[in-house]
Amino acid sequence: MSRKKRRFPAVTNRLFLFLGILLLAVFAAYRINRLIRLSFAGSPPDIKADSGKSLPTQIRIPAVKIDLDIYPVTISNGLWQIDDRGASFLFISARPGQAGPIVIYAHNTSDRFGPLRQLKLNDSIVLTTEAGAKYSYRVAQIAVVPPSSVDALTATTETLILYTCTGFLDRQRLIFKAVPIAQ
Repeated sequence: MSRKKRRFPAVTNRLFLFLGILLLAVFAAYRINRLIRLSFAGSPPDIKADSGKSLPTQIRIPAVKIDLDIYPVTISNGLWQIDDRGASFLFISARPGQAGPIVIYAHNTSDRFGPLRQLKLNDSIVLTTEAGAKYSYRVAQIAVVPPSSVDALTATTETLILYTCTGFLDRQRLIFKAVPIAQ
């Protein structure tokens, strides 16, 4: 009987130690993921947005059944802000119809940009602006890059750039570059 009394505290102590370490690891992973979530290391170089152009307010991607409202966001203290209501439009980026990169991103969840994983080259994307104008694009390039590859967000011609997180602990960025469809 005395053996059982000695064993029980030893097993309990090991269990609590294991659970403590597990909890600490989960908390550390959460904090690291939260800090890098959807951020790139810095801002895209030299984007000259035309504030006179209309902001995008909706994105539709029929091939993967995405239909989301878009909200303007900024980069604050090196972190890319994100709007949890839909897709986020980087306010310093170009506007639809303007030369340069139009940067839109969202969480990698089934109700946001998670379905982008099934998007293929030449699939169409439609942006609607606050003025009601519709701009159509086709996917021309798909890439996975590390968050340090801010240059992946550059373009000199009108280019729609969509991105979300991918990979282990969402440590990579899944990027889609789309070009305007002549209308």
